[in-house]
Amino acid sequence: TRDSDVEMALVAEAAAEYRTPGELNKKIAELKQEMLKAAADLDFEKAAETRDQMLLLEKHELALR
Repeated sequence: TRDSDVEMALVAEAAAEYRTPGELNKKIAELKQEMLKAAADLDFEKAAETRDQMLLLEKHELALR
């Protein structure tokens, strides 16, 4: 499906950008803080987008194990 194709492209992009698990985990932590701040500011659309980015990176991190 189109959604899975987009997701695969985003995960591949993440793989190219974050070369070590440490870099990837740091970005995941940054996104989590950004998501929580957006939710606290009642910017739920931004919080959801940030959550989705974070989840994609977490999937990539699991694939590296």
